[in-house]
Amino acid sequence: MTTSTTLCLQGGLDAPAAARHWLLRHDEWPSEQQRDEVALMLCEVVTNAVLHGGVGVDAELIIDVVSDEHAVTFTVHDRGSGFLRPMLDQPQRDRGYGLFILDQLAHRWGVRRTPGGACVWFEALVDGGLGGRS
Repeated sequence: MTTSTTLCLQGGLDAPAAARHWLLRHDEWPSEQQRDEVALMLCEVVTNAVLHGGVGVDAELIIDVVSDEHAVTFTVHDRGSGFLRPMLDQPQRDRGYGLFILDQLAHRWGVRRTPGGACVWFEALVDGGLGGRS
């Protein structure tokens, strides 16, 4: 069975923590490690939406979540213009590890332009499915 939900959060620097708290409250994961990895990926993508995608405190951050017995996909929408998927062999500086982490942990991920902005999505495989999605 496929389920979906849309999370609407206030943008700004508190948005990554709010997204993480929502995830930890609303999902039962097959393992703590997987839960923590998905929470890290979600925080990184939300942080990028805030810092680079124009989702300040005056804006709403939209996160779509779709899950089934095999995978959960998060799509984070922002006002940015998107970007070309960079080469991610290794981060090159003191910051900028978010997409490197995403590339290492996600089953798949990508970027697409949308009317009025862009979205970054990622998929995590889940053995045995998820419970408690609301």
